Formats: sequence, structure tokens, C-alpha cells
Amino acid sequence: MVQSRVEDLSPVVKKVSVEVTPDRVKDALDRAFTSVSRTVKLKGYRQGHVPRRLVERYFGDDVKKDVAQKLVTGSIHEALAEHRLDPVAPPRVENGAVEPGQPFKYTATVEVRPRVEPKDYEGLTVPKIEPIVTDAEVGERIEEMRSGQAMFVPVESRDVAEAGDFVSADYEGFVDGAPLRGAKREGVLLEVAEGSLLENMAEGLLGARVGETPIIFEDRRAGSSKVDPREVVRSMSILVLLGIQAFFGFD
Repeated sequence: MVQSRVEDLSPVVKKVSVEVTPDRVKDALDRAFTSVSRTVKLKGYRQGHVPRRLVERYFGDDVKKDVAQKLVTGSIHEALAEHRLDPVAPPRVENGAVEPGQPFKYTATVEVRPRVEPKDYEGLTVPKIEPIVTDAEVGERIEEMRSGQAMFVPVESRDVAEAGDFVSADYEGFVDGAPLRGAKREGVLLEVAEGSLLENMAEGLLGARVGETPIIFEDRRAGSSKVDPREVVRSMSILVLLGIQAFFGFD
């Protein structure tokens, strides 16, 4: 059995005092010492045959600490449920001592949701706000949706990259003509547009042909060292957006 009482420290903080009966403490201690006795090893005794008095002498403090934790875990929820407390955070527990033949006592400080009593709300007026959506906002949203449904279509009528194309390429960076460690990638999809390789854009591929290895830019870093990324163009695609009628399923 568990006995408990609640003290209000504030509207949102409660102190719960819990007392576990001696019988329940005894059962928990018996189970704990029996479990330890099965596994403990002491010189002169076979495993599982160490007398309990020796187990209590050498391991009693650790067993009691473990039993205290288990008693708290097994009883705190009973106490909270009895007083209909719904904590918003784990309780802060202060344990007492576990002793045979004595009740186990502890306190738990819990934070709970404040009780709000609605009042003075009758007759209140709430203004109705009509949402305003502009044609420009509608158009932007439609374009976002179309972009999400866009498809890549291979370019077969030409082999020269044009602005707006998407190029599949193998990439490798060089410093003063020597390969740059960690700067090699394969099958990178790049847009032929103004921007950096970090943004998967490469304006330098404008006019490149499939199979060519152009140096798409040169940059100075670390003094006079030159960094020149090179691309082997594999293939080209264009991004095709569905027409408005097709996108919305109109004939």
C-alpha cells in the first residue's frame, strides 16, 4: 500500500509526500537480495550459495539504493494518480532511507499545469478578418506547384549547352595543374546559369559541348595558387513545366 498527501507550494508547484508500507519494502528487499545472491561471488562460496548475511554486509548499501529507486518508480505514479496531478516535467525526488521493518518515505516536487477558470467572456465581440489574397500571390504559388511537378527532358536536337539548360557532368578541381583533394565528383547536375558550383550552377558551361572538358573558371586562393574546376559534360536536359491547363487537369 502507498499513502500520500499533497502540499501546495504555488498554483503550479506541488509537494507530494509518499510513504510505502513496511511489507512492500520487505518484499522489494527480499527480491533484490535474492537476485544479487544468484550472481555474486565470494571466496569460499560457490556462486549462488553465498549466505544472505554476507550479501547484506558487502553489498547492502548498493542494494538499498537500488531498492529505493525502484520503490519510487513503482509508487510515484500511484500517488500522482490518486491526487489527479498531471506533471509537465519529471518530478524532483528526495529519497529517504530503506530499512527492513520500516516504511520508506520520500517527497516529490512536481510542476503541474495551472488551473484556469474562464470568466467574463460572455458578450465579447471578435472582429471578423477577411483574408486578402492578391493575384501575384496566387501566381507565385501556382509557379511553386508547377516547379514541384516539373520534369527533366533530354536534349537530343543539339549538343551545345545553352542558358537555362541542366548539364550532367563529372567535376574535378585542380590547383596549379595538380588535382585538388576532395574536389572530385561524378554525375553532378548543374544549371547553366550565373552562380557558384556550391549552388550547382555553372555559367562557364555556356557553349560547352557534350564530351568536352572545359575549364569553367579560374580563381586565386592561398596566395598565387590557381584553382580551375574542370567539367566533362555527359549530357544535357531542359526542365519542362506543365502548362496551366495540363497542371490543373483541364482539356
